Amino acid sequence: MTGSTLPSLASAFAFDNNSFQSAASSTQQALNQLPATASAQQVSQQVQPLLAAANMFQSDVVNLQWSAAMKPKVQSLLNSVGQVSAILNESQRATGFTSVSQFRSQLKSALGTVKSASAYVSAGG
Repeated sequence: MTGSTLPSLASAFAFDNNSFQSAASSTQQALNQLPATASAQQVSQQVQPLLAAANMFQSDVVNLQWSAAMKPKVQSLLNSVGQVSAILNESQRATGFTSVSQFRSQLKSALGTVKSASAYVSAGG
């Protein structure tokens, strides 16, 4: 793969990132509207679109051809998205769920990490 193909990959990556970020924003808004006493099931229902977007985003990123220099940066991004998925999956287990506010805080932190890693990869490192 030559360096001349990377700009088109970066464009495709940015499009996928926008879809993920849109799902993240919508999910955060939905979670903010839940009462403090919301159950794990209520939270789980709200996070399903973001979980699907995270899975699609990871798949899209993995399927792109990255240069050797970019692979560690991309792996960091994939790990960050994986952390979001883990938090979302944990919300589906009533035993791992403590409160809506704690869940929102964990998710916000993980999404911030994804956003930073995504910007770093989009900029080419």
